Amino acid sequence: MPIRPERTLRWEQFKKVLRHFIWILPVLFTVVWFIGRIYALEVSQHNELLTSLEQQFCASRLEIVHQNINLVAQDLLFLAQACENSAEHGDELSETQMRALESLFLTFAKSKDIYNQICLLDTSSRKKIFIQHNNGSPIVARPTADSQDTSNLDYFQSTMELPKGQIYVFPPDAEGEGEPHHVLVEPILRLATPVFAHEGNRIGVLIFHYSTEDLLTLLRASSSMSTIMLLNHHGDWLQKTNPFIEEAIKQHKNFSEIFPQEASFIYSQEHGQLKTPRGLFTFTTIHPFDLNKTLNASPDYFWKIVSMVSLFSLQEQALHIKTRFQTVTIIIIFILLISSILFIVEYERRKKILADLQKKSKELEEANIALNSAVQKTAHDAMIDPLTELWNRRYMVKRLKEEEFRIQHTAGSACIAVIDLGNFKKVNDTYGHDRGDRTLAEIAALLRKGLRQTDYVARSGGDEFLIYFADLPLKKAGKIMDRLYTKIVQRSAASAGFPVFPDYGVAHCPSDAPTLEETVKVADARMYEFKARRKKEMADTER
Repeated sequence: MPIRPERTLRWEQFKKVLRHFIWILPVLFTVVWFIGRIYALEVSQHNELLTSLEQQFCASRLEIVHQNINLVAQDLLFLAQACENSAEHGDELSETQMRALESLFLTFAKSKDIYNQICLLDTSSRKKIFIQHNNGSPIVARPTADSQDTSNLDYFQSTMELPKGQIYVFPPDAEGEGEPHHVLVEPILRLATPVFAHEGNRIGVLIFHYSTEDLLTLLRASSSMSTIMLLNHHGDWLQKTNPFIEEAIKQHKNFSEIFPQEASFIYSQEHGQLKTPRGLFTFTTIHPFDLNKTLNASPDYFWKIVSMVSLFSLQEQALHIKTRFQTVTIIIIFILLISSILFIVEYERRKKILADLQKKSKELEEANIALNSAVQKTAHDAMIDPLTELWNRRYMVKRLKEEEFRIQHTAGSACIAVIDLGNFKKVNDTYGHDRGDRTLAEIAALLRKGLRQTDYVARSGGDEFLIYFADLPLKKAGKIMDRLYTKIVQRSAASAGFPVFPDYGVAHCPSDAPTLEETVKVADARMYEFKARRKKEMADTER
């Protein structure tokens, strides 16, 4: 029976649709596979980015601890040096010196606003100066004549035995050493250093009570995904951060009790990452008192910074990515090739934008680093005389202003010497300016070598120099200048064949003048008197 034309037509139409369907299937499978690959790539990139961000976060917290504790140590040693400068003429501080130091301590506490207490104890652990924070308005607490801080006795003796410039550190939880530890530790860090008289005798101990709340706040700052936990070497919480930790504290449970498996690994490594059914844990170890060689504390004390991204957050992020790609896949299935092409174009565009942003960000970071380095070098070079490698006049003017403040607020003193090289022009005229420059460099080296570490020498002009002697009597400064005068005359005579005379004048502040600026003028006048006497003596000798 012959096939009817209508049936033949329908069959041909069906075969045509089938052929198109078979052609579309590979395209559809290709698109679905491609979407699947993109999904896997984004999941991988997301996990890598999350891991990298968590590691960078822990590293940045470590740097914050370095900076803050070093600054506190510098503050403590600065005030200890101020005490030593005040006790120049004896082993005890006079009432006038005590009041001056008290004023300095109070001003210091107001400017810093990070110290709960600043206390100066004598050799019997009695309070001599006591500054309290008073809720941001520091005050002077007047101790009685026989008052003794018994809370400090456990580390007072250890501090008294330290050499100059060393600091004893009492960790926030040190009172719990050898006893059952606390779940939450009070964030107070105690630092102490011995105080010496000018002659080297011990006159007491200076103690800082440093509130670490601001430091801990910086450390626990995090993204919305992660929970930041700050722990000591026992696994105790250093500060509350969220309702989860607050609930743990109420139950008197520390980190090790809540996360035993994770704690075992975290406390066995200095830093790293661990993924468990509880979430992603990123951690690093801080040895806060090994940052500065002046710090002395228990060698086994450390902090742990632990960043936890919960399993729920990880699953939520994965589900978000999966849902997004499922939607895209469904859309592409409906519109087939056109949608897939549009998707690929858009993905590549976004990928390129991200890469460009990252590249520009990196270039900007490198440029900032280079700029900061150049600025620092320029600032330093601007203060250095390139020929003699001494400080220049600009630096000395700045330094004298700083020392003026110190002298006024610590009852200190200083001597200033002004030097002018007589007969130096003969070196240039005889041998040339190159030889003159070498002679200036040699004289600068002799000046630098002949001074104390606390003294400063600067080239203030062509053949003129200025020397600052910190807390040195006029007579001793004059002896130093006499020795330098002899050395320079002998060295220049041997080197050039004729002597160069470092004519000088020395003046004392506040004995000769009330300010350092006026002291320079007095020293300059005395230099010209010295030069005139020297020339007259030489003329008389020649006759």
